[in-house]
Amino acid sequence: MKKQSKNLWKYWWVIPAGLLVIIVGLFVFFWLATSIPGDTKPILTEADKLKVEPSWKLESERVVPPYLVNFGDVASPSVTRTWKLPGEMSEEEFKQLIRNSGWDESAISCKGFSPGMDDNAEQTICDYWQQNDGIFNVSVVLSGTRNEERYKIWLYVDKI
Repeated sequence: MKKQSKNLWKYWWVIPAGLLVIIVGLFVFFWLATSIPGDTKPILTEADKLKVEPSWKLESERVVPPYLVNFGDVASPSVTRTWKLPGEMSEEEFKQLIRNSGWDESAISCKGFSPGMDDNAEQTICDYWQQNDGIFNVSVVLSGTRNEERYKIWLYVDKI
């Protein structure tokens, strides 16, 4: 019996080696899962449905590709775009923009400028939020200032 227990001690390294393999394997899995981006084509296709005018100036764009594992508060995948408009946009023009994109205009809420606000303060004039095709959340916001007529369109798309 003592001879068998001595033979078992020859293999003491198996348990630490096994744990090391598991730890390294998990590290490699999470590194790959958080560093290899997926395909952005489906979400960009949804974002590109918003038909902007050629005169609008794209101020910013951020595309977050899908990852197998997400950390933090940024949705993956997601697209954020902001355009500066050369002039004013009416509520009806905003509704037509949403209709031209093929989205449901019943999800539009317009309230105009709030009375009593500073004329230079940027305010939300109209917004649209909808879950499209049960796959994407789409948000479009028209904002502006009363004083200098600076109008912007904000687009945000993420996967449900």
